[in-house]
Amino acid sequence: MKNRWKYFTALLLVLIISAGVYFFFSTNNKKSPTYSLMLLQTSITSHDWDTFQKHIDMSTFYGSVFDSVIAPTMRQPSDAFANQFLDGIVQNISTTFVTSMTAYTKEIVTNSTPGKTIALPEQIFARKFIGIVDLNNISTKNIGNVKINGDSATVDINVTNKTLNKDLLIQVSMKQLKDGTWQLVKIVNIPEFLLALKKAQAEKLVELNKPLSKEIAKEISISKSEFDIKTRNTMGLSTAFIYKPTITFKSTDKIIEFLGQVQVLGKDDSAIFTQKYIVRGPFPIGEKQGYSFSWTLNPFIPGDKVLIEANTGSLRLRETILSVEFENGKRLQLLEQLSSTN
Repeated sequence: MKNRWKYFTALLLVLIISAGVYFFFSTNNKKSPTYSLMLLQTSITSHDWDTFQKHIDMSTFYGSVFDSVIAPTMRQPSDAFANQFLDGIVQNISTTFVTSMTAYTKEIVTNSTPGKTIALPEQIFARKFIGIVDLNNISTKNIGNVKINGDSATVDINVTNKTLNKDLLIQVSMKQLKDGTWQLVKIVNIPEFLLALKKAQAEKLVELNKPLSKEIAKEISISKSEFDIKTRNTMGLSTAFIYKPTITFKSTDKIIEFLGQVQVLGKDDSAIFTQKYIVRGPFPIGEKQGYSFSWTLNPFIPGDKVLIEANTGSLRLRETILSVEFENGKRLQLLEQLSSTN
């Protein structure tokens, strides 16, 4: 009997200690940035708007998105006068962007159900941002490294883009609230995230287009090309990008039209300048033909400005035949963007 009581006492002590440890870790876990992020996620499925807005500072969050992604495209490098003029306009657009994204977020949290489509915001920059981040195809994979420094924290969130079948990293900053829980403030690495996303999308397009690219190359190809950036004095000073490809028509079927694209690549292989051109025929079977295209560069457009000031020796081209149409009605065309079903 003594032994049974001893074992029972020991078991009870273990249970009490275990319960205490569980309570300690549960209580402390509720005060962690990870727990608050979990609350954010579950508040969407439970349509709990109050909890959601408690744990994300939407004004700061979407304001930083605007400043990091959209505002730089509206300002001109090294042009203080133009930027001063634009500041008021940019501020007004920022306000409507934050308002639109907040309303869109509330609609998702309070009214989203499986199979239901939430209408996109009317504000053009909000719609564009939603499309750029491919929001509908991103899901959280796991929470990575958490760094806490006083009442601020940085958290790594690994997300998966289901269309690309690609994992990407989002780093967020959080601040601690008075009750010890945490609030999401902004995405720290949004330019890097968008660059990685854009690169992954381009790689996926290449993969999907590979079979058709080979088929097009059997029918038509760019056998050689040259380009130049020239300043002209006709009707006022202007700069133009000049592109001269030589096209080889290989097909035994007569080609009546083709669509091409030329991109100028920067140091990180991202396209700083993109132009399409369409040429209508019909074209002689088995012949080579040279073409010349010219596009005026606008110094107030960031990509064009980079091109105007660039050393042509440091630039590379990416040249693509996007589509080709034949006299017999046949048409070959590459995908130019990913659909959500890919």
